Amino acid sequence: MTQKISIIGDGIIGNMIAVALDDLNFNVTVFHDEHKKKTSERYFSINHLSRYLFQDYDVWSLIKEKGVNSYSKIITWDNLQPEEVAFESRNINEYDLAYVIPESHIQSAISNKIKKKSIKFENINNLGNSANNYDYVINTVNNYDSSINSQNRYKINYAQKAVVMNIDVDNSSNVAYQKFLDGQILGLIPISEKSFNLIWSVDNKIIDNILKKTKKEIINFLNSELEEKIGKISSCSSYNIFPLFGYLRKNCFNEKKIYIGSALHSIHPLAGLGLNMGLQDIYCLVSKIKKNSKRIDKLSLYEFQGLLRSINKQTYFGINFLKKFYCDFTSPNLRKYLLRSFNSNIALKKSVIRFATGLKTKDKVSR
Repeated sequence: MTQKISIIGDGIIGNMIAVALDDLNFNVTVFHDEHKKKTSERYFSINHLSRYLFQDYDVWSLIKEKGVNSYSKIITWDNLQPEEVAFESRNINEYDLAYVIPESHIQSAISNKIKKKSIKFENINNLGNSANNYDYVINTVNNYDSSINSQNRYKINYAQKAVVMNIDVDNSSNVAYQKFLDGQILGLIPISEKSFNLIWSVDNKIIDNILKKTKKEIINFLNSELEEKIGKISSCSSYNIFPLFGYLRKNCFNEKKIYIGSALHSIHPLAGLGLNMGLQDIYCLVSKIKKNSKRIDKLSLYEFQGLLRSINKQTYFGINFLKKFYCDFTSPNLRKYLLRSFNSNIALKKSVIRFATGLKTKDKVSR
């Protein structure tokens, strides 16, 4: 008997899990908020596992038609020591580390795929008691189920806000950058030959000083910190700003409710893994459904949770450690020693890159 699945949320995660389940012949309905506030264009750094997921459902080719900008190296540094830490695709025998794609391109590609499916869409207000008519409800958003906030989860207030903007330079490259300052993290991903998307994480206690600056003052400040690596910044866009919080739900499901995406986790953007974590949720869930004769039941859900819980914990607590290490540790000598030790350990660096790109998860699922 065909299982009926309702999906809460029509963002990238909601639409992508809908495509995957429809492909497995589930009866899928997506519940969306017609009054959802539209945001300005965002850029995502898509890792290898996410690319594999998109390829599995013929979405990647549609994304590539609109354009993909890749990078093969990430350079991180700060002002405490001259040695930079570089992560390179050649460390894992890959041509690229990640792919920078506008949110609208991903959504458009998935929407084109949905047009060829039998997926139904309804207003979220129509879900109500009708949730009982579905075998399972998959929640992909954090602002619908009030029980999410009452559940025991790992929570953290990063005490920072993210300022997001685009900057233009003389010449860009296929390199991403990250600089750590006192109370600030400057993360840049290349979005074109002469532009970067900047995610600038700033401690709450100094954010007002940043926001008071004029565009010219912001450009001058960024040039003073970044020009040595990325070249001279000529202009910047207007910016968006949002607070930074982290959480990780302990359980991936409760009875007939399944949690993925932002219903399950949120992390600091310093590693650019937020969306990739949600797509990884889908990859892991679908793998267990396929293993279980293409059905969802308690067995497949417990196996899904057993697989994903350890992966998400490693990601979540690893990112939280890095944030504290760079923003809260006060010993420059300790930081210098640890960074040099890490930089010289090729095996460890390779392991970190394989984990961040999702290749370790892919290997784990394949076993």
